[in-house]
Amino acid sequence: MDPGDLKTLIKRLRRTPVHEGRGSSSDVSYSTEALMRILPHRPPFLLVDGVDAVDLSARTIRGHRRLDPGDPVFAGHFPGSPVYPGVLQVEMTGQLALCLTHFLVKETLEIPADATPTAVRALAIHAAQYQEPLFPGDALELHAIIVAEDGMTATAAGQIVKDGRVASFAVQEVYFVE
Repeated sequence: MDPGDLKTLIKRLRRTPVHEGRGSSSDVSYSTEALMRILPHRPPFLLVDGVDAVDLSARTIRGHRRLDPGDPVFAGHFPGSPVYPGVLQVEMTGQLALCLTHFLVKETLEIPADATPTAVRALAIHAAQYQEPLFPGDALELHAIIVAEDGMTATAAGQIVKDGRVASFAVQEVYFVE
């Protein structure tokens, strides 16, 4: 990704959710059961609770997650002052972007019963910013957009929106494992 393009993208990601829900967006309702058919992750590392909307033409997706107060990560990060770790926020948006990859590659809004996860490996985190802390019990809206892909790699931007404001975002790149 060109440094100038990255700088422009970061400015946008700070304030404006990437999934705008315009006319080409379609509402969907997928829970973790369906997502486990297209993601290789499993609890406790499945970090997306559901997918709510997909826009194939804009290459965006919206999902959600509620931070369980009983999640053991809060016991150690940090005792007496629990905050959800930034690295897990990056992973959360990466998982949502991987869901979007399924819909784009298959050119459908469906998750068939025989769907299989797309194998990817992390390549780079180009940017990540944490603008507001995430606490136990927070209800989060997740957004992701595929900003570039060439068949071998993909770059995605993801955001976590809390109470209508962008709380964090990341721009990350993966390569597709054959």
